[in-house]
Amino acid sequence: MEIEDTRVMFGRRLRQLRAEVAMTQTELAKRLGVTRACIANWESATREPDTIYLNKLSVIFDVSIDYMLGRTDIRNYLQRLNRMSSSSNCEYILDISSLNPKNKRALTSYYTFLKKKQFLEK
Repeated sequence: MEIEDTRVMFGRRLRQLRAEVAMTQTELAKRLGVTRACIANWESATREPDTIYLNKLSVIFDVSIDYMLGRTDIRNYLQRLNRMSSSSNCEYILDISSLNPKNKRALTSYYTFLKKKQFLEK
């Protein structure tokens, strides 16, 4: 995906998320401490936000930055996992290939701990 495509997708997603919660550009601008014109520029793909604003926007709208940039259609990975884990017949495969070896070991260790804890609670 090219940078320009990402910028356009971000603008569309930002506009859509604002509309879903009935928030005006002015209201969002106040919340972020920027001008309304700044929000308009992001939505029209004229400019793109700094990473600090991407992070703030993802918190405000409870979506991942990947979703805001159009890299995925999954709004929030944790919410999706929570919903899926409540289904009785679901199993999950998490892609941990991008984690460094230390984090892979930590995740594996924690998973093992949870499985043992669950077994002991039965």
